Amino acid sequence: MSVTATSKTLDGHRSNQASAVALEALLQYDGIDLDKADLRLYDIVDPEALDSLFSHHQGFAPSIEFEVCDATVRIWQSDNEIYAQVSDPSE
Repeated sequence: MSVTATSKTLDGHRSNQASAVALEALLQYDGIDLDKADLRLYDIVDPEALDSLFSHHQGFAPSIEFEVCDATVRIWQSDNEIYAQVSDPSE
């Protein structure tokens, strides 16, 4: 199973924060809500650093990948859109 969220699909609103896009993808993936779980996104990656990486880049397209709750989260930017894909690590 794999789901992808983008910076323009967050509840009909646009977000330029990579952390918000990642949280939305995690929520869609398997109902994982890191705001309500014992595990927080900050336990895995610093959301402020993540947002900074994707908002202050010049001349390169940032990309990052990490594991959370038995899933792989991949975040990247293309054409000024931020994408987050959550998938089973075996895919």
